[in-house]
Formats: sequence, C-alpha cells, structure tokens
Amino acid sequence: MSEGKPPLRVAISRSAAAGSGTGNAAALSMARLDTFCRALGRSLERPVLPVGVDDYEKLAADFIAGQVELAWLPPAVALTVLSRGGARAVALPVRNGTALFHCALFVRDDSAANQPKDLNRARAAWVDPLSTSGYLIPRAALLRQGIDLSVALSEQRFLGSHAAVVRAVVSGEADVGASYVHRDAGGVLRRAGWGDAPVRIILEHGPVPSDLLVASRNVSRRTVVRIGDGLVSQTDVFLLGAARELLEAEGFQLAEPRHFDALEALSPFLRS
Repeated sequence: MSEGKPPLRVAISRSAAAGSGTGNAAALSMARLDTFCRALGRSLERPVLPVGVDDYEKLAADFIAGQVELAWLPPAVALTVLSRGGARAVALPVRNGTALFHCALFVRDDSAANQPKDLNRARAAWVDPLSTSGYLIPRAALLRQGIDLSVALSEQRFLGSHAAVVRAVVSGEADVGASYVHRDAGGVLRRAGWGDAPVRIILEHGPVPSDLLVASRNVSRRTVVRIGDGLVSQTDVFLLGAARELLEAEGFQLAEPRHFDALEALSPFLRS
C-alpha cells in the first residue's frame, strides 16, 4: 500500500443495495462493499474505505459535498451529480448481457389507449417514487410530450414492485403501468417487466444505464482510468469478483457519453 495517498471513500445506499435496508440483507451488502474496497485498494495501492448511506438523497448530497469520492448510483441520481460538473462516470454493470435498458408505459392489449395523448383520467400504477423505469423516466417522458398529468391521470398509486404493477394493469385495477424493457442491438424486445402478459406499449424511452459507478472531481483522471480498466479488462480477478458480488453483475463496460443521451433529453422533466 502506497504511503501518503489519501483514502478513497466508496459509498452505496444501504436501502437500495439491500432492498429493505434492514437485517441480514443490509449486513450482507456492507460486507460485500468492504470486500470490494479491499480489492480496489490493493489494485490502486492506496486506502479505500467503505461508506454505507441510508438512501440515495443522502448519498447524492454527500457526493456533491465531497464527503465520498466514488458512488454507485441509479441513472437519475447520477445525472444530478454529473450535471454539477467535474464528476465522471466510470463504468456500467452488465446484467443479462446488457448495461442499458428502456423504460415503458404499457396498457392491457384490449385498451383503447394507443399513445399517451389517449390517456384521460386513467388510473396509473407505479413501482416506487425512486424507481427509474417504474416511475421517474416514464413520468418525465410524459411531461416531455406535453401531457398534462392532472388531466391524463385520475389516480396514481405506488405498488412497490414491477410484478405488482403488472398484476394491477392485467386485472383491470389500473389502466396504465410502467416497467422496464430490454432490447437487443437490432431493437428486438428480449425481456420486459411484464413477461408474457397480454399488454401493449404506448410509450418507450431509452436506452439508459441501469446504474453506474461515478467518481468525484477529487479523483484524478489517471485513477478513474485505472478503476475502469480494472473492472472491464478482467485481468484483476479479485477486483472483478468483488465488484460482481457487490452489484450482482456478470461484468462491466466503460461509461461513454452516448450512454446518457436519452437520459439528458429528459433532464428538465426529471428535475420537475
């Protein structure tokens, strides 16, 4: 370990990483973060410290204030910190063969709604106020199209999971729901949050990263490159294994500006 180098602090949201953020799940997430930090510290030859934060709001605030140097963030939160200037996106986790996904609004296949402007006093089912595909991006995409949500939607409920949203739409308890879509390089739909349920997409936006590692302006470009190469090249089996465990990913790819084009197009509406 190199002497004199200040420690890097790596933060995750305990609640997001552990689902409920309680009990054994939270402890497991922090243990995995500790393992990752030890592997990264050995790779960089400097101290790397794990930091667990209660939620994404606190994590973003600590990152912007310079209290942590590296953070795993969902896309909408990452866009907030990257827009402040100086921060850099490092790498994206790859799951099921992709690091990117689309967000979709869907209705039952017998619905009269074929596009967002057809929604009138519809009952909406969302996943969670912090869900990227299950709320934030579909809502922002509606606003970008000039949809007046007070007219289009008569009811908005948060049901806690993609499965619950699908059940609500298919059963008729809700008229429209939001979930994720994975497409291949040719645009063919491979997976969606509704599986094979009889639904139809009326709005889709993407691709966007599922989550990503972000480095603050206090981390040198050389260090950012070393971290990214260490995750992507797969030459450091200990670092790669620890990162895979922490993020439940099969691999990583370097973050590129194009990965954020679709997200940045919604930036004003995400802030609203």
